[in-house]
Amino acid sequence: MPTARPRSYPSDTSDAEWAVLAPHVPAGTRRRRPIVYPRRDVVDAIRYLTRIGCQWDALPADFPHHKLVYHYFKTWTADGTLNQMQPPARTGPRTRREP
Repeated sequence: MPTARPRSYPSDTSDAEWAVLAPHVPAGTRRRRPIVYPRRDVVDAIRYLTRIGCQWDALPADFPHHKLVYHYFKTWTADGTLNQMQPPARTGPRTRREP
């Protein structure tokens, strides 16, 4: 299994964020293949791409390979996993602001 990534990015999940997101990330694959990359690295790569807006093949080399990240992005979009990982837009009651 690869070691921890040597670099960190502003888009990386914090430990507190990962504690909330981890239960929503599938633990295995349908093909029963061994998992090589930690799911947190895949999630961080997707967050990096959406924040920076770069092309898939411009993903920094310390993330999992861009084809693997794209595979999970496509799979998790289709099965709703990415929607479950989105934080609620606002917590608590909304209040009306007076002009």
